[in-house]
Amino acid sequence: MNNPAFVLPMALLVTSLGALGQTLMKKAINLIPPGAPWPEAMAVVGRSGWLWLGAAITGLGTLSWFVVLSRAELSYATPLAGIGIVLVMISSAVILGEPVGAMRVVGTLIIACGVWLVMRGG
Repeated sequence: MNNPAFVLPMALLVTSLGALGQTLMKKAINLIPPGAPWPEAMAVVGRSGWLWLGAAITGLGTLSWFVVLSRAELSYATPLAGIGIVLVMISSAVILGEPVGAMRVVGTLIIACGVWLVMRGG
């Protein structure tokens, strides 16, 4: 059931879509003027194409996740989603210009090692 040749690329697709979707939605949130009242903030975000594109990409990722779950055990597939943390760190730095400190990189690498161990384990 846990065919790595299928599950790994699909899990990478799912996590890539999730990371990109979250990053684009955050880009929409960043358009809110500081101190804006809640209704104005929601109007700004609601008019942003970044929000809708991010939501659509995230939705596609969710549908793809259903395919992964139909072909893999939950305890095998779910840790693979941890690689999304690596992808979010990269996309937030590249797309949003957020700073990435050394401790964040180290922690992210530890998570990536954990994902690798899950893939190797039985």
